[in-house]
Amino acid sequence: MGYRKGDIVTARRRIEGIDVPVVPAGATGTVTTTTLFGSPKRVHFEVSDGWGEKSFQVRVRRGDVEAPGAR
Repeated sequence: MGYRKGDIVTARRRIEGIDVPVVPAGATGTVTTTTLFGSPKRVHFEVSDGWGEKSFQVRVRRGDVEAPGAR
């Protein structure tokens, strides 16, 4: 299944990194860029934590996100 910019996706697992705030499994985001073959490359998330609302983009890999209800 190919994704396009603006598609809604859900995090399949917890996503985190050195310069990336924690994205919990189940968080919903919007695809901002895709690979040539239609896989999501960067996803915009808005996550609320104890310090407030955070808005950021995350580089994702295969299996990190899926279309809502795909399971």
